Amino acid sequence: MTVPSAPADPENVDVVLPADAPVGPVLSFENPQAGVRGLLRSGAMVSAVALLANGFNVIFHFATARLMGRDEYSLLTTMFAVFLVATVPLVAIQATVTREMAALLTQGDEHGAGLVLRSSLRTVLRAGLAAVLVATVLFYPLIAILHIDRPLPVIAVIIAFLVQIPSPIAGGALQATDRFGVLSWTQALQSTLKLIAGVGLAALGFGASAVTLGFAAATLLSVSVMFYVLRPMLAGTRGQPLPPRRIIGRYAFGAAIALGANTILLNADLIWARGSLGPSTAGLYAAASVATSVLLLIPIGLNTVLFTRVVKLGGHEGQRSSLAIGLVAVAVIATPCVAALFLIPEQLLHIGFGSAYDGAAPWLGPLGIAMALYALSLVYLNHLLALGRSGIAWMMLGFAGLQQLLFIAFHESGPDIVTVQIVTAALVLVGCEVYLRVSRPAGAPA
Repeated sequence: MTVPSAPADPENVDVVLPADAPVGPVLSFENPQAGVRGLLRSGAMVSAVALLANGFNVIFHFATARLMGRDEYSLLTTMFAVFLVATVPLVAIQATVTREMAALLTQGDEHGAGLVLRSSLRTVLRAGLAAVLVATVLFYPLIAILHIDRPLPVIAVIIAFLVQIPSPIAGGALQATDRFGVLSWTQALQSTLKLIAGVGLAALGFGASAVTLGFAAATLLSVSVMFYVLRPMLAGTRGQPLPPRRIIGRYAFGAAIALGANTILLNADLIWARGSLGPSTAGLYAAASVATSVLLLIPIGLNTVLFTRVVKLGGHEGQRSSLAIGLVAVAVIATPCVAALFLIPEQLLHIGFGSAYDGAAPWLGPLGIAMALYALSLVYLNHLLALGRSGIAWMMLGFAGLQQLLFIAFHESGPDIVTVQIVTAALVLVGCEVYLRVSRPAGAPA
C-alpha cells in the first residue's frame, strides 16, 4: 500500500513516522500483519539463539563464582550492575534507530535508512567524549559507594562502557532490517568470547577487573562483526553530507528514562546488598540474583520481534494481540521455572554455584516471583515504547524512586531486600497495564 509522508519531527532532522501512522509492508521485509504462526516462528528463532547466548552468560557466572570466591564475585556482579545502568541511554538510542529505520524501510526508502544509520553512528561516537567526562566526575564516588579499595575495577567498567557505545546503532539497524538472525548470533558470539576470556582469566587467578576487561574485548569484536554485515548500507551513503542530528530527541529521552528506571529496578538490589549485607553475604545474594535473573531472558526473543512488528503495524489492528502473545508466552514458561526455584533451591545452587552458596537457598523462590513479574513488565514496556508512548518513563521513574525509599527503610537483611523486589515488581506490572489503558496513543489529539 502507499504510505503518505510523515511530518518532520522538530526534534530530529530525519523524517519519522508517528507511532500510529498507517504503514504497510514493502520490499522484502516481514509483513507486519503476518499471522501468529510467523510471529512465533521469528520469536522462537531469536529466543533460541538468545537463550544459547545467555546460557553461556549463566555458565560464565557459575564458573567465576566458583573460581573467584564470594567477595570478589560480589564485586564482579556489582560492576556489571553499574555497567548495565550506565548503558541504558544506549538501549534507548537503539530503540530510536530501530523505529526510524523501520518506518523508512517500510516506505521503501533504503537510502534514507542508510543516512539514519551513518548520522546516528557519527553522533553517538561524539557523545562518547562527553561520557568520558561524566565517568571522570563519578569515579571516586563509585569507589566509596561500592566499598572498593582500589580504582582498577571502576576503570575497567568505564572502558567496557566506551567500547559498548557503537553497539546500539548496529543493533538497531539489524533489528529494523529484520536481520534477527545476525543480531542474535553476534550476541551469541559476544557471550562465547566473554565466557572464554572471563573464565580463563579467573582460572589464572585474575580478579573482577581483568574479567571485565575481557568482556570489553569480546564486545569490541562482536560490534565489529555487526558493522561488517552493515557495510553495504553504510557504503551507500559514503561521501554524502550528513546534517546535524539529535538522536536523543523527545522519544529517545523518554525511552532512556523508562529503560534507565527499569534497569535500576532490576539491579539496585545488588548494589544495596553489596553496601548493606557485607561482602560474604552479598556474595550469597549475588548468586540468588543471578540464578533468578534467568527468568528475565524469557521475553528477549519475543520482544525483539514484537518491537519491530508493532512499529510496522502502525494504526492497524493486532497491536493488543501482539502484547497478549508475549505475556502468555512469558507466563507459560516462567511458571514452572518459579516452581523449581521453590522446590529444589539447594540443588540448583549447588549445581550452579557450588556448596559455598547454598546459604542463598531461602531467597531463590521469593526472588523468582519478583523476576517473573519483572519479565512480564518487560513485555509491557517493550510494547509501549514500540507504540511511541514514551510517557511511561515518568511512571517507571516514580517506581524506581519508590523502590529506593523502600530500600532505605528495609535493607538490613536478604529477606528485606527480596520483599522490596516483590512489592515493586507487582506495582510495576499493574502500573503498566493501567498506563496502557488510560494513556493516549502517540500523536492522538489532546
